[in-house]
Amino acid sequence: MSKIRFAACICRRNLQKLLHDSRLFLCIAAVAVLLICRYTQELRDFCGQLQVNVSPLPVFVALTNRLYLYRLLLFLFLMLICDAPFVDRGMPYLILRSNRKSWFWGTFFTLVALALFFWGMVFAVCVLSVAGCCEWTTDWGRVFLSLMKTDELMYFGSEISFFRALGNALQAFGWSFLLKMLVSLLLGALTWTINLKSRKNVGVIFAVLLVLFNEWIFSWFVDRWMVYFSPVSWGSLGCLNLENSPVKIPSLSYAVCALTGALAFLLLLAWRFSLRGAVEVRTLNT
Repeated sequence: MSKIRFAACICRRNLQKLLHDSRLFLCIAAVAVLLICRYTQELRDFCGQLQVNVSPLPVFVALTNRLYLYRLLLFLFLMLICDAPFVDRGMPYLILRSNRKSWFWGTFFTLVALALFFWGMVFAVCVLSVAGCCEWTTDWGRVFLSLMKTDELMYFGSEISFFRALGNALQAFGWSFLLKMLVSLLLGALTWTINLKSRKNVGVIFAVLLVLFNEWIFSWFVDRWMVYFSPVSWGSLGCLNLENSPVKIPSLSYAVCALTGALAFLLLLAWRFSLRGAVEVRTLNT
């Protein structure tokens, strides 16, 4: 019981430090500006002209699975966790009071909490962006059923019709949120593991390279089967084979299993390095 208490204490301390960090407020402001001012203005105008309401669930699914915005959101998340395992001058003393196992679990709980907060915040901003024309329904609604047949709005095109293979909007939202949580935890675990091994805050560079690799795959003259080797791509429903078509791209089950397996492998490495490696004070300025 004491190990759980110490792990929770470490997690709480890491989160409290972030409350006084400008990165958190910059991240929230950037998400709000991107979604409210840039990506949902046309949708609000469309709903206002036709006097119809829209559910925030398909808004989240449609926006966060657009490759460009998806990459921007991942970069913002990496800004929050770039210094994992969040070692500062007081952490070595806290590790001595507890133990390294508690430190590992406290760091893992911190990553989970930050991933939940980040994507929950993205969904909350989606709700705020359509607050004037919002309706709560688990179905796709009249607006998105209409947009699935047309390409009327720039950021809500006909490609969202592929998401209907998952069922209603709530089911698509659940799968989309789960995949993005797994990708975020994978990038966080990669950053954490490399930072522990190198004793420097360089792990985020490799996480950024994975995000850029996803961008390269969707450039000209690159075969789509490369998606099988791009963990970041597995977090986007638009990169998966949802309709069992003959196209050689990963299925939803492949994405979930591969992300879970890769995350488990990185956590195993982080566990080993946390128990045996040296603990050095690191900040963003060193």
